[in-house]
Amino acid sequence: MKNLIIGTVIAAVVLYLYGFLYWGGAIPYGEHVWKQSSDDSAAGLALVQHFPDKGTYFVPASTNAAEARVALYEQGPVAMVHMLAPQGRPEVDPSIMIQGFLVNLAFIIAVGLLMKHVVKALPSFGSRLMMAILAGLACTLLTDIGDIAWWTIDWQWKVYTGLYHFTAWVIVGAILAAFVRPNEAATA
Repeated sequence: MKNLIIGTVIAAVVLYLYGFLYWGGAIPYGEHVWKQSSDDSAAGLALVQHFPDKGTYFVPASTNAAEARVALYEQGPVAMVHMLAPQGRPEVDPSIMIQGFLVNLAFIIAVGLLMKHVVKALPSFGSRLMMAILAGLACTLLTDIGDIAWWTIDWQWKVYTGLYHFTAWVIVGAILAAFVRPNEAATA
């Protein structure tokens, strides 16, 4: 258990730093992934007018009558809108960093417990790492690539987020595979 705790702490710090580099600009993605509105101020006003509350909106909404919904789909636009902060927020919000770290920590603990549970069947570092790689690939395909297929979300954005999610699995898997070993599982 001691090795799992040490590996979890190290993985949490490394993943946090990696996320900071990945999302913080060391790997530029903005102009390649996100489109720019023709007028951010006007777009913001229209968003607040039509999407006043925090939440996810789908246009046309499923609550429209069937005939009207079909016509609205064909007429366009069709959009999924994530209203994050209708009243605004600081560009850099420390609470988001804390929440993100806690989510990373929960993810790492879950991967660590999974690895500890199957470690007897995965006696080598390579086999434990391969389990993490395959699990990460499966999760990325289902969630990120699935969003491209099922929700027709722009592939550039989902490939970019998917790349982060997959590499997070690889990084965490490599660190935990070095710390979660069969000999510890037998004594824990």
